[in-house]
Amino acid sequence: SRCSARDPPVMFSEEYQKAVLQSYHNVLDQKRKQYVIGELIWNFADFMTVQGTAAGDHNLQSAGAPPAGWASK
Repeated sequence: SRCSARDPPVMFSEEYQKAVLQSYHNVLDQKRKQYVIGELIWNFADFMTVQGTAAGDHNLQSAGAPPAGWASK
């Protein structure tokens, strides 16, 4: 099966992630014969993020003031 970011079955579903990882493994299995010596899967996604394309409201003012002396140098 072929993965496409344009048409995932359900965005970031378990089935979609399985298909993506299988595609990566297939490519890396071929490259391992030439020059790849290992692979590491790094999970960057937040699993509880609401599905959609709009970013949330990132109000940075709510973070508070930086600690004293933080930008002194």
